[in-house]
Amino acid sequence: MPPRSYQETVALTVQEQLARAEANELFKQGRLDLAAEAYERAFGVAQLDENKLPLLANLGLCNLRLACPDAAADCLGFALTFGAACYASPNVALKAAGRRLEACQRLGDTPGERAAIATCHFYRLRSLEKGGAAPPKLDVPEASAEAVTALLMAVGGAEDDAGVGAVRERLKAADARAESLDSDRMHALALSVHIECLRPALRGALLAAVLEGGTPADARVEQGRTPLMLAANNGRLDLCEALLAAGADAACTDGAGLTALHSAVADCHLAAERVEAGLACDPAAVVALLLRRGAPAAAEAVADGATALTLCQGHQAEHESARACAALLLEASQAAAAPPAAVVGGAGADEEQQPSGGGGGGGGGSEDAPAALREAARKGDLPALQALLSTAGVDVDSTDDDDETALHFACRADRLEVVKALLAAGANPKATNESARTPLDVAREYHSASVVTWMEAVKLHKKK
Repeated sequence: MPPRSYQETVALTVQEQLARAEANELFKQGRLDLAAEAYERAFGVAQLDENKLPLLANLGLCNLRLACPDAAADCLGFALTFGAACYASPNVALKAAGRRLEACQRLGDTPGERAAIATCHFYRLRSLEKGGAAPPKLDVPEASAEAVTALLMAVGGAEDDAGVGAVRERLKAADARAESLDSDRMHALALSVHIECLRPALRGALLAAVLEGGTPADARVEQGRTPLMLAANNGRLDLCEALLAAGADAACTDGAGLTALHSAVADCHLAAERVEAGLACDPAAVVALLLRRGAPAAAEAVADGATALTLCQGHQAEHESARACAALLLEASQAAAAPPAAVVGGAGADEEQQPSGGGGGGGGGSEDAPAALREAARKGDLPALQALLSTAGVDVDSTDDDDETALHFACRADRLEVVKALLAAGANPKATNESARTPLDVAREYHSASVVTWMEAVKLHKKK
């Protein structure tokens, strides 16, 4: 997508401010369903994550008060993935985490509740460190400093199966959990990643032990980093796979706006040296894994706008690992930036126009229309999509070999206007692909922010 002009940015900012003001006033009046709609509109045009965070926090509160804890949990969980915004505004993040905790408690979602408690503790410590306004008071359980220290010492001392067993016994004591933070914002899960990387003979056993029992895989440490970021920085494919399998989010950002992709390439020039030292290290394999799991190749650091690609380009000339990572990231970036291709009524000068007999879509016969519809949805080509939808006989819910509809494609690519057009044309939002995933499930998996928020809001208002 090309960058917006200054005038477009100003116009969207004004829209956001007006919608936010309207939402706040409706909330004060107790008109929560309308307030939720206004917060969703403001979020849809918000330009900056620091503005999106409070909007989602307030939208989550509306959902809670409207007795829709599932929508609240989704909305607030997404808000907490904005690591840089949360780190800069820990009190807002703490409110969002506290509200997500309430939503998970209402739902009986024990893993979600545990993750929310860990998030509350992290941003409370961050708030106290930053100073200023006192953090909101939340009634959440907290382990003693002595118990946390004892667990960290057990993890740090693990060198073999006996050491891993000692860690398991310490965790069974239940006086401290693997995500419990010490005063330096370090916990046993993150430390286990560090120890695994220093002691390859452990072969993932220590991390597996610490993850047992539902430890939140994205519990943050230090400057908002996640264990996945630590494993990626060391090029440990096996640890990254274990953390992703435990629910880690490849798209999370830390307090500086860096993702696991940034971490994977930051020290990729050291890969050969690490391998020579007997350490497992494969940054390129980690990058490929993260890209498959939805890590955003275009994510930019807050301080200097660096992407993962720009971080590793400086090392390409001298290091094979950096060249391999750069090639993967360049391919992903080019694919994401590819302009929409005209699929109907817009063939180029060198393309032969096909006859439109038999009710087929422009540029091809009717048998090509379903594929063209899905491609237009994927690329966000709204004019082409609308032209196809107006063609007689086109099935809006036609599927490909993976049983995916055009709505699945649009949701995966975060094409909100296309999603709206497809739903208006009668697309089935409950259609499932061969993996039994609905379009909304796919949008969540690929972190399609605008689509997830809008579809959750629509689901809420349809219940009213």
